[in-house]
Amino acid sequence: MSGRFVFCLGLALVLGGCEGADIIDDDLGGMEGDPADPNFPDPDGPGLADGGVAAMAPVDAGLPNDGAAPADAAPSRPPPPPPAPVVCSKRVHVLFAVYTYMGKPVDNGCWNTVRTLQDKDPQGEFKWRVCGYSGGVKHPTGTNFVYDDTNPFAHNLSTERSRILACAADGGQGIEYMAYHPGLNWRRLNPANKVSRYFAELYSSEYTVQDGYGAWNANRSIGAPMINLGHINTTEMKQRVRSLCNTIGNNHWIGFYQTSTSPYPLVGARLAAFEQAMNACTR
Repeated sequence: MSGRFVFCLGLALVLGGCEGADIIDDDLGGMEGDPADPNFPDPDGPGLADGGVAAMAPVDAGLPNDGAAPADAAPSRPPPPPPAPVVCSKRVHVLFAVYTYMGKPVDNGCWNTVRTLQDKDPQGEFKWRVCGYSGGVKHPTGTNFVYDDTNPFAHNLSTERSRILACAADGGQGIEYMAYHPGLNWRRLNPANKVSRYFAELYSSEYTVQDGYGAWNANRSIGAPMINLGHINTTEMKQRVRSLCNTIGNNHWIGFYQTSTSPYPLVGARLAAFEQAMNACTR
């Protein structure tokens, strides 16, 4: 029995006729002549996965599979802003001549560090070989060298020159520490132009901090200032570090010494106090 007959029969019983009634296809496949509804795509067409479930774009893709953004889609997320530039009152280079264990300082972007007894290259080799008047060498495979230290009172001049040349023989950048002796001040040597930077020790013994400051301040070109942190408490150390940093100009060097017999290793709260002093000086 055709669909038209069933429909008309029923309608005739109720209304008495079927003129104008819509014709329904026998296989119920859909309304003849209906335009495709754009909100419901063809189950067999693009946009649906097998089984009739709409295929979902990856969570972070931002667009559906056909590449067109839906009308109500959220705008794509903008890239994060670049970090704010570091603003420094000045930039300072810090050298440590610390003959005990010390931590790795964390700077604020306005100062950086060289630890001549601790720094290593990516292969785990020490960067600096450290020589002395006795002829001994610490970390002999280091790429760069430090001579620790010239002394106008206690060292023979000719021997001192030969020790510096021996230390420099394997190349690299050269640093020279110069011991302070009241009245004689410092001995600055550069045989064969091997030395590129000088540090004037401002202490005359293991237990003084900077008793040579006045002599250095009268002749700053002798070298960068280095003070002794080994036997002062953390509060005084913080004050001394900031004070020394305040005395120098932009892009200059300062140095800090600590002997192996120091009772105050530069770690933990003491290292944090050092960092705070440098941060306050350079921001």
